[in-house]
Amino acid sequence: MLTLYYSPIACSMASHIILEEIGEPYEAIPVHILKEEHKLEKYLKLNPRARVPSLIMDGKILTETVAILTYLARRFPHKKLLPADHWDEAQCLSTMAWLSSAVHPTFRHFGRPERFATDPVAFSTIKETGRQTFWSYCFEIDELLKDKQYLMGDQFTVADPYLLIFYGWFFLPERPIGLSPEKLSHYTTFVKRMAQRPAVRQILKREQSPLTQFI
Repeated sequence: MLTLYYSPIACSMASHIILEEIGEPYEAIPVHILKEEHKLEKYLKLNPRARVPSLIMDGKILTETVAILTYLARRFPHKKLLPADHWDEAQCLSTMAWLSSAVHPTFRHFGRPERFATDPVAFSTIKETGRQTFWSYCFEIDELLKDKQYLMGDQFTVADPYLLIFYGWFFLPERPIGLSPEKLSHYTTFVKRMAQRPAVRQILKREQSPLTQFI
């Protein structure tokens, strides 16, 4: 059986949603980052990088969101969670890599500036730069979703729950970013559409995501 270690409302939610979409038996074990449970010895034995998600399959451990989403799509090909066309598949993977390497780090700069500088004087500049860059990337996401149901058009793929996560971060009470996602019209329509998928609704409720407001 598949086992997913996740933290509520973190990037691991994408893998959580895809497991629910697949419909195969799985176990989801929360590792609360805000409580620093990812730094506990029992979790570090699974993932020494102290990050989520981690996926356990037949005693083997896979980490990193892009790798896990790609593995699940290919492990269950009948669910058609990646485009069949090789070029389209590469474009889908390219977008997920961008989300991981560019979009996510900008929010981390906003929320955890102490990870990027030792001098507290620099924190405010790091936070504001991250905030503005995150905002610009969200407009890029908004353009990617223009006139589409999902990132790849009419087909739901593993990239879509990954896109969903960043919109939810506009509403984090512990890290208010002070931006209005309503200005992202295509992104907002996409989020509302995603929230109507049964698997997505299930995980939003389970993780107590602020995106439950769209259910």
